[in-house]
Amino acid sequence: MGSSTKKNILVFPGLRKNSGTGNLIRMHSLSLFLSKNINDLSISFYINDSARFREIYPGSFDFPYYTDVNDQYFDLCLFDSSDSDESLLSYIKAHSNKIIAFDYFNYSTDKIDCIINLISHNKFEIDKFRGKIHEGAEYAIMRDEFLTAFNLPVHRSGMPGKRILITFGGEDPGSNTFSVLKRLEGSCFTDITVLVGKLNKDREKIHSIYKEKFIVLDHVSDIVKYYSNSDIVICGGGTTFLEVLFAGIPVIPVPQNINEKNFIEKTGKVIQLFTIDDLLSGSITDVEKAVKEYRNIVDGKGKERICKIVSSWLK
Repeated sequence: MGSSTKKNILVFPGLRKNSGTGNLIRMHSLSLFLSKNINDLSISFYINDSARFREIYPGSFDFPYYTDVNDQYFDLCLFDSSDSDESLLSYIKAHSNKIIAFDYFNYSTDKIDCIINLISHNKFEIDKFRGKIHEGAEYAIMRDEFLTAFNLPVHRSGMPGKRILITFGGEDPGSNTFSVLKRLEGSCFTDITVLVGKLNKDREKIHSIYKEKFIVLDHVSDIVKYYSNSDIVICGGGTTFLEVLFAGIPVIPVPQNINEKNFIEKTGKVIQLFTIDDLLSGSITDVEKAVKEYRNIVDGKGKERICKIVSSWLK
């Protein structure tokens, strides 16, 4: 793939308070893949909130990044932000030949050339878009450590054990971690591990109330180990949800916003998902059929598909 002429990509993972951090993490993972699979490619990041960026990546970062692109010009921009501000798009368009947007639903814009969505949340306006649209969970971006650890589907049968992992990403803007813990604290489940993100506003409260009852951890570097040692995962409906599906672990998704709610509901029509009520009532008894179907939704080849799309727009 690629060409003899060096191409430049600008990546914009819009950072906003209370909007989660999954877009930055997945764009970093995608960029690593693109840099390895497209010849003569240069990738830079445009960061709109450097303080927040450094909270997520306090150490070294694999790509150069700018807080202002100044007079630079790029062949393509990968835009991953919930912000539909037309002035922002105009600024990026002025510095990019083409724009590919991820999980973007303002179809009336004329600034974006291609959209890649897991699901379209604004179907009644989709006909307004004049560019190219790719849609489906087959475009889910998996981090390399998950692709390696769960290369082969996990086989689970019978009644799941009681090892529960609770994780709602780096920020958890809706306080889902705390809400789930409140529901479980009086139950029979005691083997619970809670991962509290760096930016979780309830962090101190969760540690104070639950550190003696459950295993409460801050940021961990070996996340795959915690997935592998869990019988069921309770998480949001974004990046983590997709990773758990790929890993083949029974999952209880709890949406953090309306888009996640829609995605969970749509996914639940195709495969069997579970709820907190199912867990508390003991009705999660045989998960073999459910987890077998998870790979039908997320097969781990999303980056390959996106790479082909990106390559076509660089020609």
